[in-house]
Amino acid sequence: MCTKSHDERRSTHEIDKTVLHEVKYDDGPITETVVEAIAEVSDDPPTEMKPLYESVSPDALRDLFDRPSHANVPSRVEFRHHGYAIVIERDGRVAICDPN
Repeated sequence: MCTKSHDERRSTHEIDKTVLHEVKYDDGPITETVVEAIAEVSDDPPTEMKPLYESVSPDALRDLFDRPSHANVPSRVEFRHHGYAIVIERDGRVAICDPN
């Protein structure tokens, strides 16, 4: 999990890593949101990153988050990609965290 640095801690799920960047997933493919958030933190264009499927199933992420109802979505999905810990919360928060 990731923790917000300074005064930005969330009262919901505690995350034990430092959040480097956080975005809210609202619309569009969740996979694009994740890749764009990683690109923002790393300053690497998405075309220079390993494909997301090398770290997590994009189909599984789409099945979980790209649907109208979140009734059967787990509260959190975590994985590592491009040297970062990625946390996706049911409420749509996507956190890019320091992996250490």
